[in-house]
Amino acid sequence: MKNLVKQAYQAADGAAQAAGVRVAMAVQTEDYHDIADLLAVIWPTGEAGHPPVEPNLLQAIGYPGNYVSAALDGRGKVIGACMGFFGAPAHNHHHSHIAGVLPDHEGRGIGRALKLHQRAWVLERGVTHMSWTFDPLVARNAHFNLTRLGGRAAAFLENFYGHMSDGRNAGQESDRIMVEWELDSPAVQALADGAAPVEPDHVGSIAVPADIEAIRQADPEQAVKWRIALREELQDAFDQDLQIVGFDRHDGYLLARTPA
Repeated sequence: MKNLVKQAYQAADGAAQAAGVRVAMAVQTEDYHDIADLLAVIWPTGEAGHPPVEPNLLQAIGYPGNYVSAALDGRGKVIGACMGFFGAPAHNHHHSHIAGVLPDHEGRGIGRALKLHQRAWVLERGVTHMSWTFDPLVARNAHFNLTRLGGRAAAFLENFYGHMSDGRNAGQESDRIMVEWELDSPAVQALADGAAPVEPDHVGSIAVPADIEAIRQADPEQAVKWRIALREELQDAFDQDLQIVGFDRHDGYLLARTPA
């Protein structure tokens, strides 16, 4: 495990350098406030009028020893952040609840730097399994989670969070895919070190729009139709003992038979 942790931190440091940021754990009260302010910019407060995570909750999570980090630019400004917490002791599990990057800084690899730092930090504490959720309609997140990081789509969760009021999610149901990330997997380490993703064998695929967020802005009714259609296809795939084994930018979710 000691060598794996060292490799994980080396990969995380390399990703941060490539993205032009420094990833640091929140320590002081002002750190939690800065991170909460950032998250409120990424997920505007909407009708509820409160940030997605209050600074006092971030501090309550971080102070006892959970994960709360920030990606800082060269001037020390917070431009990305990530927060997660440990599951039940017997489960060897860490759940990553929220991670985001300011829109003006997307596409630089900051999200990858945050996730690789979180992976190294969790491994250092002897935990080898991480999970998180994402909206299955957002193709860029599906590609990042399943292809770039090597996560596994473990389950489809219909309307998982119920009604959400932030500016990105308001007016739509919160279908999610649960990702499981095996932190000590050789394949995951290879991707962390910069290896090219390998397209898995598959028997079918499920398409998603290239940019659902643009569709939501231009034609909300069409976005709802995509939500329902994708929900039905994913539910049907899981009912037929198919599993998601990857994501392709052109074909969408790649499906294979669940091993007997």
